[in-house]
Amino acid sequence: MSRTKQIANNQMILPLALSSTVDWPVGYVEGMDNLPESRYFGFDIETKGLTPYRKDVYIVSFAVSAKENTANCCIVSHQGTLAKGEDLFKLFKILSDPTAIVIGHNIKFDVNWVRVKFGIDIKCQLFDTMFAMYLLNENMKDNSLGTLAADFEDIEGHKNIVNRKNIELSAKDDLLIYNGKDADSVRRLFPLMGTALKKNGMLPLMTVAMSVLPVLSKIETTGIYLDKHYAAQTQKEMFNQLVAAKYKLRELCGVGFNPGSPKDMRHYMYTTLKLPIRKYTESGLASTDVEALKRAKLDMKSQEDHDFIDTALSWSKSTKLLSTYYEPIEGWTAYDGRVHTTYSLGKSRELKTETGTVTGRLGSSNPNLQNIPRGTGHRGMFSATPEYSFIDGDFSQLELRVASYLAQEPVMVEAFKEGRDIHTAVMADMRQVPYKDMVQMLDCKTLPNYQELKNDRVAIKRINFGILYGVQAQRLQNLIWMELGIDWEIERCERLVTDWLSKYKAIDRWIKLQRNTAINKGFVSMPFGQRRRLPEANWKTPEGRRALRQATNFPVQSTASWICLIGMNLLDNYFNHLTNKGIDARILLQVHDSISGEVKTKDETVLKQIREDVQRILEVDTVAFIKDAFGVDFNVPLSFPVTTSDRWS
Repeated sequence: MSRTKQIANNQMILPLALSSTVDWPVGYVEGMDNLPESRYFGFDIETKGLTPYRKDVYIVSFAVSAKENTANCCIVSHQGTLAKGEDLFKLFKILSDPTAIVIGHNIKFDVNWVRVKFGIDIKCQLFDTMFAMYLLNENMKDNSLGTLAADFEDIEGHKNIVNRKNIELSAKDDLLIYNGKDADSVRRLFPLMGTALKKNGMLPLMTVAMSVLPVLSKIETTGIYLDKHYAAQTQKEMFNQLVAAKYKLRELCGVGFNPGSPKDMRHYMYTTLKLPIRKYTESGLASTDVEALKRAKLDMKSQEDHDFIDTALSWSKSTKLLSTYYEPIEGWTAYDGRVHTTYSLGKSRELKTETGTVTGRLGSSNPNLQNIPRGTGHRGMFSATPEYSFIDGDFSQLELRVASYLAQEPVMVEAFKEGRDIHTAVMADMRQVPYKDMVQMLDCKTLPNYQELKNDRVAIKRINFGILYGVQAQRLQNLIWMELGIDWEIERCERLVTDWLSKYKAIDRWIKLQRNTAINKGFVSMPFGQRRRLPEANWKTPEGRRALRQATNFPVQSTASWICLIGMNLLDNYFNHLTNKGIDARILLQVHDSISGEVKTKDETVLKQIREDVQRILEVDTVAFIKDAFGVDFNVPLSFPVTTSDRWS
């Protein structure tokens, strides 16, 4: 019988003799060379809709491949047909077996549906071929399964068998063939990609990433409680601010003025007020966006200028917040009353939207909560579930700590080890003033030069954060103006950047080394083994210079992002332990360098112990894990202060 007929007739049987003990090392890092084929499975589902959090969407079919060129394909809901209980039980046996390895392409999508629609808790090991490809070639523009399969092996294409937009209307046989071939393809890719990852020294990194995937799946499918009453109150306040700003702009600019019209804004800014143009759009027109308004502050001469720009900024901020975080609330909220954001690990095309970052930082979408302003004003709409306490922590100055480690800059490393404020420590070092004296000076408001000292510290802080991203005098000048409203001379900014680099020679040497490596080798690496391929790196073209900036920021951002992922995985283990002890606990959010969750207790004594445990896990256990998993001695202490409250802040 041909493979097509086998798949279509659903005659393949899964191996169900799944032992609780095996004679090979658990995990594909140690066992890649001798994994028995009966231990790994290709998996794929076909769905109506792209998100499982609606009642009118469902799984159409699923397929599991246990042997090459075969697949067990099961209709779940197709033109009135429902899955048999025995088929779902077979799937449950595999996905709940910790010794099984299940392979898929963007597999978090599949396991999320299985969690939500079938209620199956994922305990198997996962291998995502899409993420593996990201590690092997982050510059690959098309990371579809068909392209990936063609790159590694001549695997037959099959994407035209069904119409993906109306897959539930496809003929049953066509659907089974399509579904089965996807499952078969990822299973055949597994040993090939495993070999490539091992050859490039990335299997340990892949293992860590895949241990994080079930955690991300749990976060997404759990969702976070949205306090609609709180959100409505804030929305009303924001709307009132918006209306007030709009009326004031009409008083200033005329009754017919529309602040939402770039044409009206452009005419008033550059014709009526005669402000110089400091930024242009991609089409060459004078820009009127928020950055252009902030830059225009450099040129304000009259009270009219001040009133217009401040009010325009207020209107723009209110408009952006309302449209981004308040108007879509009903669409965000699923049938369970919670918001289920989607996280992307690595640069990928998930749900047909480019998400994630090339450095490995988590991307979020549907909704994206990365840029919601800090503080309970707006974040507060996301709160702990009733009877739970919200627990929140943030890796303090993580990228600076990573940069200090990578360059082994002695002054910074020592400052972090002694628990000093890094910006004050750098400022004291540059001015050759004892740290304690500098702290006292910055706290003494009666000093004649107090404000100047505070301004200098802001400038130092901007250089500390920006030096690895190529911050130059012009950029520093703009940052100082936008943050402090002070117009520093460009020469002063140039001198400060030069003095910083001459003082911290270890970082200066590391930056130059990274750039030279990118030019000479075409790539740079981070301590855990991930590479950033930069074949275009040079000093001659804009693209080449941009690549040189990436050569310095990639190792910092990538290392920081993996530290967050490792910490999140360890925290999930701890929360599982709490749950097993009778205190329900779960992670809810990961935004930038912060991790947030909730625990079902209001007992302050218990919460105090949990805060201490979480801080120890993120600060100490994370570093120990890095040493065990990658052999890297991260000698700069981490800082993760933890708070508990009722809502996100």
